[in-house]
Amino acid sequence: MDLAVISLIESGAMESKDFIRTENYNLRLKPTGARKIVNEFSNMLNKKVSY
Repeated sequence: MDLAVISLIESGAMESKDFIRTENYNLRLKPTGARKIVNEFSNMLNKKVSY
């Protein structure tokens, strides 16, 4: 899952509008951001890997 998040950040797919900043300055995902991560993770699991 971490690799999916890193991939999205490096590609510029994650935007500030995909997050909510709480009163304690924590970041939370909005549904749009969560959907992007789930889709990226799913794509990673469905890729063919040769070994």
